[in-house]
Amino acid sequence: MPHFALTRLLLLLRRKQLLTGLSTRGWHFFAVSALQLSADVSMVAMQFVTTAVGAAAGIPQGDLQGSLSNLQTIVRIVTPLLWGSVYNLGLRVGRPSLIYYVSAASGLVQMWLVRALLDAPDDEPQ
Repeated sequence: MPHFALTRLLLLLRRKQLLTGLSTRGWHFFAVSALQLSADVSMVAMQFVTTAVGAAAGIPQGDLQGSLSNLQTIVRIVTPLLWGSVYNLGLRVGRPSLIYYVSAASGLVQMWLVRALLDAPDDEPQ
């Protein structure tokens, strides 16, 4: 069940990003923003999947949370540089909404990685 819910929620977020990229009027942004409500739910589902996979691999929860915290710190430093470059590229080519399309595409890669992680066979015999 978490696999199904997580996939659907991530798809909803990708749809929101694509629709935001297509928005041309102010009210479009407000109409599309309702889709953002699923973001919190998808993050909780992602944490559940991460914890479940970590526990199945024998990683203590404290170690897993510490590693995730370190990863989040690195991502918070690198991400603004990346997204700033993508936005700048979009401005130069006359498509400032390019950032939303790139974000949606990166989200699809995230979905593929999550599915691959959840569908991966266990290395240890049962």
